Amino acid sequence: MVKEDKEDKIMETFLNEYAHVFNNPILNKFIQDENNYDLLKQSILYPTAVNKEKVNKAFKNYYKHIQKEAYINKLIKFFSIDYDKKMRKIQDRYPVVLDNDIHDQEGTTMKDLIESTPQNIAEQSYGYEIRNHIEDEKLHNALTLLSYKQLAILDKLYLKNMTMKEIAESVNTTPQNISKQHKSILKKLKKTIQTKEEG
Repeated sequence: MVKEDKEDKIMETFLNEYAHVFNNPILNKFIQDENNYDLLKQSILYPTAVNKEKVNKAFKNYYKHIQKEAYINKLIKFFSIDYDKKMRKIQDRYPVVLDNDIHDQEGTTMKDLIESTPQNIAEQSYGYEIRNHIEDEKLHNALTLLSYKQLAILDKLYLKNMTMKEIAESVNTTPQNISKQHKSILKKLKKTIQTKEEG
């Protein structure tokens, strides 16, 4: 008991002395893990080369994991950016000219003379599935593992710009349920990508 108190006192002194270092969010979170804290503690109380190497290795693995997680989170969070860029590119390539007046018919536009069902230009170019709009290979492969129902939610949300409420009404459920499924889908994508990266 006395030994443990003494060791705790040494660690407390160490952490206080280097508080400015451990205020760093990454280091702070690292030592919040019980195993990592024990490794650090051993390297401070018994500063052998082996103990120092253990804590250094643990931190390197932790930091590598953080970098991957940050990349995956960013990838998933902004994967609709590819779609937006494509939309802008398509709209720039095919500017809307149907609203211009026809020269010999004042006030009449080309659009007035055309009867057609409106179609999303991006859908026309890339198809109706979200997978066809994603350029990142890792994310594209992860999307192929989703169920038809899960892909349908992403298609409606990101391609058709439907709200959670509209999607819920289209499948006779609640917006809360769609939101929950959406979060579950993103979590599954993240896990799939992360597993492949680590493998």
